[in-house]
Amino acid sequence: MNLDYPSAQNFVIHLSNMGFASFDMDKDLVLISPKLIEFVLAKNKKIDYDVISIYSDIQGAENAKVNLLNFDLSINGIDRIVVSDSQQVVIQPTAGQVKMKKNRFFEFAGKIQAGRFDIFGKQFSFDYEQFKVNLDNVDSLQIKALSGEKDKEGNPILKPVKTVIQDVNGDLLIDNPLNKSGLQDFPEYPILNSKDNSYVYYNKKEVLGGVYKKSNFYFQVDPFTIDSLDNFDNDQLKFDGTFSSANIFPEFREQLKLQEDFSLGFIRNTPPGGFPMYGDKGKFDNEIRLSHKGLRGDGTLEYITSTTYSKDFIFFPDSMKTLADQYFVEKQKAAIEFPPVKAEKTKIKWIPFKDVMYATTTESGMVFYDEESSFLGTTTLTPNYMSGDGVYKFSRAELSSNEMFFKYETFDSDTADFVLKDNEIAGAFALKTKNLKAHVDYKGRFAEFKSNGKAEPIEFPINQYICFMEEFKWYMDNDVIDLKSSSSTQIAADVKMEGSKFISTHPDQDSLFFYAPLARYDSRRHIIKAKDVLYINAADARIYPDTSVDVTIKKKANLEPMVNSKIITNSVTEYHSVYQANTKILGRKSDASSGFIDYVDENQNVEPIYLS
Repeated sequence: MNLDYPSAQNFVIHLSNMGFASFDMDKDLVLISPKLIEFVLAKNKKIDYDVISIYSDIQGAENAKVNLLNFDLSINGIDRIVVSDSQQVVIQPTAGQVKMKKNRFFEFAGKIQAGRFDIFGKQFSFDYEQFKVNLDNVDSLQIKALSGEKDKEGNPILKPVKTVIQDVNGDLLIDNPLNKSGLQDFPEYPILNSKDNSYVYYNKKEVLGGVYKKSNFYFQVDPFTIDSLDNFDNDQLKFDGTFSSANIFPEFREQLKLQEDFSLGFIRNTPPGGFPMYGDKGKFDNEIRLSHKGLRGDGTLEYITSTTYSKDFIFFPDSMKTLADQYFVEKQKAAIEFPPVKAEKTKIKWIPFKDVMYATTTESGMVFYDEESSFLGTTTLTPNYMSGDGVYKFSRAELSSNEMFFKYETFDSDTADFVLKDNEIAGAFALKTKNLKAHVDYKGRFAEFKSNGKAEPIEFPINQYICFMEEFKWYMDNDVIDLKSSSSTQIAADVKMEGSKFISTHPDQDSLFFYAPLARYDSRRHIIKAKDVLYINAADARIYPDTSVDVTIKKKANLEPMVNSKIITNSVTEYHSVYQANTKILGRKSDASSGFIDYVDENQNVEPIYLS
């Protein structure tokens, strides 16, 4: 080496300090340690070696502390430990601390970076001889996978997998124990062994707001082995196990794979005949999907007599939601009756443990009973009934109610509003009323209505009249309405008027009115025929229609002339009486009449006189 004595002595002291030699200064005797031979051979890559270096950098505390009872060495201030640079395995201990034991065996908690895997846990131990990490308590296993994109240098870009695997127990084989230096290429390392069941949970907020609880919604992963943690393909991410879905479906075996949204999940079909759902409350058939978009399905769902078709069912632990492509209810005539229903683009919410399914219309209505009728609103389907909250649209009429009960061929409502549309003027009504008890019969093709308590006004906008009939019956096919009233009104001490009050709303008729117990309304011709009208007051006269003739009201409150009517004038003194009259009532203060009046001379002879 061509060193003088002092320089050689300093060099030997340096070797001694490094543990490569022992130096007896009194005898100038140097004894070479086997460590130096191993170092030289390793330096020349003749034997294996490791790259492990532990650096302690801490302020205000000791770098290390030794326990003299068992010689455990607690080392502080460690940022990271590179265990294998060739296999990309790095340890980042929690609080920067490891506990070193015999032969470089040490314990720690924290994070292990192993290729594309990040392993987090509270109880790890590094076994130098076996060159592995014992994973005794893994909180979570996070994975990075190929995104399919490349950076500017052409290197593949990695993307974190959204789903983590939890509660793993096993070990991480860093490299071949005889290849700690990484001089040789063992591409299968690092290798992760899970030796017991581990779990994947879907309780994160990003998964439908965290509705899936760890206690009953999880994927139990079988023991598994994954090699090549630093260079695997996405197709290698496969985990067999058992799926538990909070009783949405029965437990079944499946395989987790990387999904399009970069979560772990699966896409599978149900067995032939489908899966029972929510404890046999219904049945689902076709495709089931699991990802961070939640548990979803594409297929058909059967509940009671209903069938829902959708490409995107969303299954929650307590319910199901979807925008159905098609929704059907099969009619049933039994102790519990159900109507025939079909609909498209319908919002469905099923709450199976309450045994109820809600269906809400969107773009178009639900078709009930016939092709001419539809319902807009929300229906409620249970094992005992089907009800609706909304507007039931006939071809020319609408019935609005917060609660309708639908049966095989009929439906009923305790409180409803009803309008009959005009057949000539778009947007106009021929009849309008509210607060009715309704019964609709599709077999008989009629609907019956009764007022709830005090009769609400029934409006005839085209005829410019209102009445207060307690009951009426609408015939669907000819749009004729029969009205009936059993009420009576005391006009005077000795006069009681039977029936409902009919009032003109024409501005020129000064609220002309009369009473009738019965009436028929032809909505297509806009004609009201009031029956059994006792009399009508007009001007200072009282006009009595012929008992065999109806009082006829046409458009714009136009009363047809009353043939063979009787006129008493005035209505107070009743002094004059005109009979066989042809009377045209123009309003409450105006009429035009012609008829006969009897002239009685002084000899009591009666002579009819025609007045016009």
